[in-house]
Amino acid sequence: MDFQFFPFTDLNIDILYKLLKLRQEVFIIEQNCIYLDIDDLDQQAIHVIGLDENANLLAYCRIFLFKENGIAKIGRVLVREKQRSKGLGKDLMRESINFIKTKPFIEKIEIEAQSYLKDFYNSLNFIATTQEKYLLDAIPHIKMKLQIN
Repeated sequence: MDFQFFPFTDLNIDILYKLLKLRQEVFIIEQNCIYLDIDDLDQQAIHVIGLDENANLLAYCRIFLFKENGIAKIGRVLVREKQRSKGLGKDLMRESINFIKTKPFIEKIEIEAQSYLKDFYNSLNFIATTQEKYLLDAIPHIKMKLQIN
């Protein structure tokens, strides 16, 4: 798996189309959740693209870096349905965490995790910062963080 990092302005049309289509497949169709995925935040994000040897998009997330408060946020984490349980999610998160660690002004990473994925994120050393589940786009979530500095 080849992971690449792109600011929005460096995404070509083909990659942008693939990532938006995959986000719709997972977050809207598969999870049966009607919401506006294109949220006017993509332009500020670093887009992490996981491609196989045939340039098929298999994994994706986006990263926001907030220099002023030392926080990075990772969101829209996904792996194509047929590729799950192969470790790609952990690879994607590890690559994203390692990328963030190269930014000396970032001290912690925050995520809003779907609550059923708490153990997955715990295995990457994230800890829950909320015990109560809350609904985000009608899906139960919890807040988690990873201290890196």
